[in-house]
Amino acid sequence: MKNKKTFSISGKSQLDGFTKYRNTSILFCILVILVFFLFFRSIGKENIYMEPQADALYLSSRTGEEIYISYDSISSINLVNTFDFGFPKEGADDKQIRCGLWENEALGCYQLFTLKNVSDYLVLTTESGTVVFNYESTSVTDSIYSSLQELLSEKGLAGQITFRSYTEAAVQS
Repeated sequence: MKNKKTFSISGKSQLDGFTKYRNTSILFCILVILVFFLFFRSIGKENIYMEPQADALYLSSRTGEEIYISYDSISSINLVNTFDFGFPKEGADDKQIRCGLWENEALGCYQLFTLKNVSDYLVLTTESGTVVFNYESTSVTDSIYSSLQELLSEKGLAGQITFRSYTEAAVQS
């Protein structure tokens, strides 16, 4: 004898007295798939992305902010280990990053691309304003400072750019 299966308008199906809620199960499966999709989609994204290019430094964040900094527009590069961020005018301040257009008393409005778990910052003063950023870790940020010194020296721009590091200032004191 075959099991008799009946369906109702509410989406319930009955099989030998056992009621299954098909709509609820389908909705639950869709929700689980959506959560996994969003989780795995966000895993591979970098919070801050930096790429030195032939004539400019490219910075972007996972929130969509991006900027190209022409090497010949840079007037100073400072490596600092403390920084007063001020407040965001347009941008993000979440548990991992601070980015976008920010304002503080010392700089006025400036572009910010920083990770909260990295304590060193590069402050680039350019013809069009100031950009503050860091990358991956304190040691990587420090090595970017050194690499920018070398790169800009190779391009013949080191003479027009002031470099200052908190580590160099401590040695001179």
